[in-house]
Amino acid sequence: MERILIATDFSPAARNACSYGAQMAAMHQLPVFILHVTPFPVVYPEIPVVLDIDDVLTTARQQMEQLQSEIVEEMKGQAPVETEVRTGDFLSELESRCLSYQPSLVIMGSQGKSGMERFFFGSNTVKAMKQLSWPLLCVSPAARFNGIKKIGFATDFEHILDTVPVRSIKAIVKTFGAELHLLHVNTGKNFDPEIVFGSALSRELFWGVRPVLHLSDHENIYIGIMEQVTATGLDLLITIPHEHGFIDRLINRSQSKEFILNSEVPVLILRKSFDR
Repeated sequence: MERILIATDFSPAARNACSYGAQMAAMHQLPVFILHVTPFPVVYPEIPVVLDIDDVLTTARQQMEQLQSEIVEEMKGQAPVETEVRTGDFLSELESRCLSYQPSLVIMGSQGKSGMERFFFGSNTVKAMKQLSWPLLCVSPAARFNGIKKIGFATDFEHILDTVPVRSIKAIVKTFGAELHLLHVNTGKNFDPEIVFGSALSRELFWGVRPVLHLSDHENIYIGIMEQVTATGLDLLITIPHEHGFIDRLINRSQSKEFILNSEVPVLILRKSFDR
């Protein structure tokens, strides 16, 4: 892991994510880049709103300057902190900055602004969960950084060779010197031989980091994974998105989405395309 990018909308949830990321970066002496994207223009036909882009940017830059000062103090000089304020579409600007900055990890607060502010800014975290091509760590307001000692990887054991970013997961585990726990919830009533094959293949692929396998049965995958996370005392949960996969089910179900957005355990979303 080489550097961290933190995206913020200056909400309390984003502020907590900044602190989480800063403490992680300070512990491992990683440079931090904090990005804010101001969406402009904002159009809503039913409510007449006039926004002056210069005023909006001035306010955003003032907030960023204050945030940078606080984060520098929190990191106690362990690593440099850069910042930038941009305008435009959030996801496009975030992707663009990632291409130039090449972060090892993007961190966002898992709950954005609320009320009228949510109307303007939208749920940027959910958009990023679905579309961002870079490793994304979702940090809820309840999450606190106390080191990363146990990392869980939630897997359905399907298409492992084609979908699982093995090298990235192993690199993350080694960076933190953590234990790796493989989590699987069987939602079927009958024994599935694919689980035996998938679990054996997974343990072979992750053999270098000595993974611990956890299997359980539950008709609700959301509840089953949550129970495993609690039982194993995880500090971080990794999921991967693929068609009809675990993360897609989480994102597209309101109850399950709340698990990611409010979990005390940060959720890291990795894509096979970024494996390196």
